[in-house]
Amino acid sequence: MKIAAFDIGGTSLKMGVIDEQGNILTSESADISHNSRDKILDAILAWLEKNPGCAGIAVSTPGYIDAEAGYIAMGGTIRDFDQFHLSQWLTEKNLTACHGRK
Repeated sequence: MKIAAFDIGGTSLKMGVIDEQGNILTSESADISHNSRDKILDAILAWLEKNPGCAGIAVSTPGYIDAEAGYIAMGGTIRDFDQFHLSQWLTEKNLTACHGRK
């Protein structure tokens, strides 16, 4: 099983694919110091297109997060993420499980 993992930081977006033992199979980073939420989300979509077949997604974001609901109350250094429901966005994009995406 492969998991797509994303670390949205204040200046860079780290992206990778890990296996069930936690081994990093592939990784990449992108400068996001001047990017909007939409550009960051587009980068995530592009990464998933280049790395199909993941069984799920893990995301780390700055700010105050309600992990149970997948809701970013305050986006920290990326204010475009204030009051953003990341889990809902993933569901709408049919990305909560990457395999079988249409």
